[in-house]
Amino acid sequence: MWFLSLVIWLILIYSLRISIAGSPEYTLIRDVPPAVLDEAAACLDERVEPDDDDCRTFLQRFMHLSILKLVLFLLELAVAWVLLAQDIGRRLAWFIVVKNLGMLCISNLRNRIAGQNVFDAVRDRPRWLASCERGYYLVSAGCLLYLFLQLNDLV
Repeated sequence: MWFLSLVIWLILIYSLRISIAGSPEYTLIRDVPPAVLDEAAACLDERVEPDDDDCRTFLQRFMHLSILKLVLFLLELAVAWVLLAQDIGRRLAWFIVVKNLGMLCISNLRNRIAGQNVFDAVRDRPRWLASCERGYYLVSAGCLLYLFLQLNDLV
């Protein structure tokens, strides 16, 4: 149970960070010059290595952030399934699963409608989607905090 508590705590901290400070991908894309973004988008479209060190560094940072976000998303789903299997916080665990799948559908729909490269889709996302993402992570943090406390018999 200590490992499950640790994983929940790590996801909780990440969720709080996103809900307070916003998406690190958005911040990264916002702070990069447009020329680097254009070169990075071209490199991704053509599947070639970038020649510029700034572009390479940007792509590495963006990919690391994207992989981190994906891993934490999958970990949160795995935690919910473990909690469901152990019959701990059943309603909150189901809520986490439904919330994650709903947010996945919203993000996927937004990316399909945008029809842009991934950087433009993140940079040009509507304000409501950014607010929705922050709210999504805040709800996640609240659910995970309660589950963490319940798992450790503090509630």
